[in-house]
This record gives sequence, structure tokens and C-alpha cells, in this order.
Amino acid sequence: MFGSVEKGLTKIMVLPSQIGSSGSRGRYMSSRRRSRPKWPWIAAVLLVSVAIMYLSWLRPRLMPVQDAGAVSEGPRVVATIQEGAYQEPVTESQRQVGSIGEEPLAELPSDPPLVIATDEVAVVSDEKSPATESTELDLSIQEAVNLLESGQRVQARAALNQLLGDSDGDLSSYQAQIIRDEMSKLNEVLIFSPRIFKDDQLVASYIVKAGEYLGQVAPRYGIPYQFVEVINGVDARRLSLGRQLKVVNGPFHVVVSKSQFRLDVFLDDINGAPVYIRSFPVGLGADDSTPVGRWVVRAGSKQKDPAWTSPTGVHFASSDPKNPIGKYWIGLRGDDEQTQHLSGYGIHGTVEPQTIGKEASLGCIRLYADDIELLFAMLVESKSTVVIIP
Repeated sequence: MFGSVEKGLTKIMVLPSQIGSSGSRGRYMSSRRRSRPKWPWIAAVLLVSVAIMYLSWLRPRLMPVQDAGAVSEGPRVVATIQEGAYQEPVTESQRQVGSIGEEPLAELPSDPPLVIATDEVAVVSDEKSPATESTELDLSIQEAVNLLESGQRVQARAALNQLLGDSDGDLSSYQAQIIRDEMSKLNEVLIFSPRIFKDDQLVASYIVKAGEYLGQVAPRYGIPYQFVEVINGVDARRLSLGRQLKVVNGPFHVVVSKSQFRLDVFLDDINGAPVYIRSFPVGLGADDSTPVGRWVVRAGSKQKDPAWTSPTGVHFASSDPKNPIGKYWIGLRGDDEQTQHLSGYGIHGTVEPQTIGKEASLGCIRLYADDIELLFAMLVESKSTVVIIP
């Protein structure tokens, strides 16, 4: 420390500006009068030295310390949900990742958010509540978490679905999104895989009989044959006698939230209540031109590689890679007072994926290429409904 101060003093004492001015000035003054005493200069130098030493000691204590373990400001990660999280239940000896009671990564506010986490799901509430108060919502969330922990997928989905549909606005938008995400992951196994779980009334098993083909079987369950192909990994042209297939008790229905640019897919349970399946991000009509109301997938409207003529008269042939509506078209028919006089609307793909999440179409609903391909296989003509809400 003292070495650096000495170097600093040396630099201060030999500044060129000081050499040039003080030297010439000294010679000029000596020719006219006797030199002034040197003690004021010595005192000044000592004062500067003391100041430099003081600042050298004080400055590090005023500057914020940056280290590799510092936690940046922003949302704090409570738990990490791994790919393929829904596996067989863990044993008691396995570590409960993100469970309550773990040492926090950083100091938390005095009134932290409610955290309920397991190996498979983390449900976080951003609503503040007293630590001692157990609300009905908290208990319902905990029940769903317990079901997930025990591997009861069907029951966990039912509990989460009840939270999503019967919360009467108690859920924050963040909580609702977490529940949708977890239900989507559950449904990757419960709906979109060949596996069938006990007590799951949304699906059924079917044994292929002699002379049958999927085009006959699938309509009995209110789903397109393409969806049976998707979830079973089969080719409808190569079915073997006695093959067991998983089928879904359809039809699927859709709700489009304009404000969220989100399309939600549902199935009805045996009581007619909607069960959330999954979501897709969408693009909508420019200048709020996508009309709200109830629609039905129009009979004979579903087309793969459709030709299309724009309102300006520009024609795009089938399979044209520049076709603005992409490779799939699902036509809609108005089904209430708000929509029954409207025509020409539909759900389709896009060659402009950057417009998903924006208002950019002529009024239709557009999806990413992979998403519209899957949705095309899910919706059935004349039965699947599409409700568009603000």
C-alpha cells in the first residue's frame, strides 16, 4: 500500500506541467527577489499523500463486491422441471428437489411467495398471504402435488383441471400458466402416447377386427383417423387383425384467447365438463380483425396442401411453398348471433412464423407449421367447436 502511495507521490511531484511552469517561474522570480520558504510546498505534498492513502483504503469498501456466487436481481428460480419429469414415483430415499425446507439460494424478502414443489412439479403463487393461513386454494394445490408425487397421473390431472376451471379468479395468471404447463406434460403420456392408464375415462382401448380400417373406427369416437395414427404410431394402411389401439373419446374443442394469443384444446369428460389438454401459440387478424364468438369446424372444409386466392386476387396453387396459409386449412362456420353471418374464416398455418403472437393476418387464426399439423389431426368436422374470446 505504501509503495503505491510513494509511486503516486512521485507521479504528482514530476508532472510535466509542474516542471515546466515551476522551473521557469523559479528562475524568473530568483532574478527579482529571494526565493520563498519551501515549507508550504512540503506541507501540500504531505496533505496530498495522506489524501491518496485515505482514498486507497476507503474506495474498495464503497464499491460493490462482484463475485462468482452473486445472485442477480430478477425472478428467482424455485425449481427446475426436467424433460420427461413424469416417471415412476421416487422412493423416500431420493432427494426432494426444490421441496420446502431447502436452504434458499439467496436471502428472501420478509414475505416470500408461497412455494409448493416436488420432483415433478413446482406450483408457485405470487400472491402474498400470511404464513399461518391455509387457504382452500393452497390445500387444493397441495393435493394435486401429492397426487403427482405418488404417480397418480389421472387423479393429478383431474385435481389440476379443477383448479384451472373452478378457481373463480383466485389463481393468478402465473399460477394458471404453470398448471397448464403441468397438465400438458401429463397429457403427453395420458393422451398423446399409446399408453392407457386405469380409470382414465378420456381414452379407451380398441381391438381391430377383420375388414376394419381406421376411417371406420375413428369417427365412432369423434376423432379423425389421423389422430389414432399419431398417438399409436401406426399407418392406417397397414393395420393388422387383432391389433390393440388407443382411442380418445372426442371430439376435441378449442378456445382461443385473443388477449393471450393462445389456443387451448379441451376434451369433455363423461359429465360434459371441459378437461384441458394443451395449448398452441397463435397469430391473429391485423387491427383486431379476428371476430369473437362461437364457431364449428365446417363440414368438408379441412384441406391439406390447399390452393388459395387472396382477397386481392393473387392465386396460390396447391403445395406452393409461398402459400401464405401454409399446408393445412381448417374452415370455420359461424354458430352464434355474432358469427353466423360471417364466412371465409379459418385456422391455418403460415409461411411467416415471426407473426405468431402478433396481429398480422386477414382475420384468420394462424399457427406454427408443426402445431397446425397436429391440430389438423385433432379437430373433426361438424363436431369440434372453436370459441374465440377477447
